[in-house]
Amino acid sequence: MSLVNDILRDLEQSPGDDQPAALKGTKTASPVPMHKTRHRLKPWLYLIALLAFLCSLSLLLTQQSPMPDSTVVRIPLPLPESTFVRPVAFANKPLEEVAPTSQPKTQKTETSNTNAAKKPVSKKATVINIRPSTSPIEQRIQEANSLLRQQKNDAALSLLTETLTLAPEHLVARELLAETLLSSRQHEKANVILDEGLSQKPQHMAFLLLKVQALIGLKAPRKAIKILEENVALASNDIGYLSLLGSLYRQTDNHEKAVEIYKSALKMAPHSSAYWTGLAISLSALGEHTAAQRAYRFVLDIPSSSPELRRFAQEQIKLAGL
Repeated sequence: MSLVNDILRDLEQSPGDDQPAALKGTKTASPVPMHKTRHRLKPWLYLIALLAFLCSLSLLLTQQSPMPDSTVVRIPLPLPESTFVRPVAFANKPLEEVAPTSQPKTQKTETSNTNAAKKPVSKKATVINIRPSTSPIEQRIQEANSLLRQQKNDAALSLLTETLTLAPEHLVARELLAETLLSSRQHEKANVILDEGLSQKPQHMAFLLLKVQALIGLKAPRKAIKILEENVALASNDIGYLSLLGSLYRQTDNHEKAVEIYKSALKMAPHSSAYWTGLAISLSALGEHTAAQRAYRFVLDIPSSSPELRRFAQEQIKLAGL
């Protein structure tokens, strides 16, 4: 490259009247001015210079070391939609919610159209209801109930007794055992089972009512009345509780208190034929026959009165001659 530059420099600096060394000493018929020759040579000189520059440039490129085979330029390609992995933090959100806010609206429209073309997929998560496993005690109680439905009371009593030994604090097991004993007329055993339960839960209403039934079966109505009176505040609005207390008052000839209890019960259940019958019996025992007959007529006027109570009310009205 430097050689070409030197040649060009010598040609430009040579004077116009000089001749080349090969032509010195010769005569020409018509000498040509040097400035015209110089004008004719300039384009060729530029062409020679350009060719020389291109040759030198190609030489430099060939001298550079080629790229090793191990160097591979990898152009990142977009992942197919099926291989897109969403971050864990957005796993439960739709794609529209986690898309960058800087995306243009047109892109969202295209996405929505693409999703609309696909098969609709429900966004609601599938709820799987997992029921808690039944405890061994509850399994025993269920088995005892099944035996009672099959009228296998002895087997049920044996199973419930074992269950209560394993879990003496289990209220349902104790209640079921006491009810089964009472239905089998084993009032003494039921009374013992209920006393143990009341020592743990003195105000448990189910134990109290079963205890009263056990005492009635043991021919101890006054003890039953005492239990009911001591806990009447717990069941002031319990019609069954008040009815049981009124019935015990009537059985023990305490008709004054029986009338009070039945009137309180009828305020809560005015269409109870059983309460009207109990009230009529106590009023008749107190000598209030007119009020008693009126109560019996109420029993006849109630459509839901049982045939037995209707028959009893009609007999009492006939006896009174009204």
